[in-house]
Amino acid sequence: MRKNITKFLLLTIAFTFALSVNYIFAAWIGPTQTPPLGNTPMPVNVGSIAQVKDGGLSLNSLAVFGNGYFQDNVGIGTVSPSAKLDVAGGVKVGNDSAACTATKEGTIRYNDTTSCMEYCGGANLGWLTIGACGLYSKTVTGNDHIGAGNSETLMQDMQISDNFPNPTIVDFVAKVYIVACGGCTNQGVIRLYVDGVQKKEQYVSVDCSSGGNPHCTQWHDVSLDDTISSGGEHTVEIRWNRTGGSEPNPQLWQPGHDYPRVLKINQI
Repeated sequence: MRKNITKFLLLTIAFTFALSVNYIFAAWIGPTQTPPLGNTPMPVNVGSIAQVKDGGLSLNSLAVFGNGYFQDNVGIGTVSPSAKLDVAGGVKVGNDSAACTATKEGTIRYNDTTSCMEYCGGANLGWLTIGACGLYSKTVTGNDHIGAGNSETLMQDMQISDNFPNPTIVDFVAKVYIVACGGCTNQGVIRLYVDGVQKKEQYVSVDCSSGGNPHCTQWHDVSLDDTISSGGEHTVEIRWNRTGGSEPNPQLWQPGHDYPRVLKINQI
């Protein structure tokens, strides 16, 4: 028994000694290329050289001091984004005091003065309210002299083209001063158009056939309204057209009479 133990110890010592000698005298093989090239991938470091990592990278926090580029979709709160920006939760938007220009078209902001969400867009490029907050309202006025021939004429300043919310109501109010020469009549119609389609109309006339020196005149209160049920780009116009009579130069407004005509668009 004692002989066996002695043999085992001798064999163990000899094996250990052989391994040690082999380790000491083993040939060392250096890298085939200048590090970190070759068989050693470049580690993520703080250097100024751009790096591309094929695998995923998980971080507890990340700060980017400059612009960022994402080739595919970005998910916040979701690992499988289905859009360019997919947010699982609320999104907080701040104010943007810059002017709405062509380069900013499509931008949204929270107007902290009116407490309303707005977007940059519309036919005339401006900050427009989203939804019912800060109800949309636009008004144009005019009181100029208008002469009308025998064809339909757009009243000066009586046109609004914009991106309307849904729904809106159109109101046109005016005091019409119509004139005809002595022995003449003058008849006409005022019409409200939305996107080139006639919606409402009101006729006006003056009869001076029994004579007058030099003119007969008559005032008419005009009121036209219509509802635009769909939001989006629309054009509202007020037009005047002569429909009959014998007045050789039919007139709707005369200089010196400053009763305004008012076209309003208001969100309901």
